[in-house]
Amino acid sequence: MPSRVERYLAHLDRLSGGVEPLFQPIESTKPGLKRIAVMIYKDLPEPGYITGFTYGLSLGDHPDWRLGRPELCISVRSDKIDWPWPWDGWQRACAGSARSATATRSVSAGP
Repeated sequence: MPSRVERYLAHLDRLSGGVEPLFQPIESTKPGLKRIAVMIYKDLPEPGYITGFTYGLSLGDHPDWRLGRPELCISVRSDKIDWPWPWDGWQRACAGSARSATATRSVSAGP
């Protein structure tokens, strides 16, 4: 039986049509939690876009996660590959938003 991460990556393969992503590991800031991976796709969902998905956030614990365990996804029209990388693209995407602090904490896998 495939592992949880294998099932997730297979799902991303189906969504992307088999396009090979760029994998970017991010060190967790939460003790005991392994690294988080960001899978980055160029030209998805269409040419001129960058899309990134996380894996690893859902392995952490958070008191608000009662009905599920989230991962993050960002898709922006840009040719800059750094958009999906935490502390850069996501903070730019959330700048000035009330959700900015939540998105930053989520990237670090918990409060």
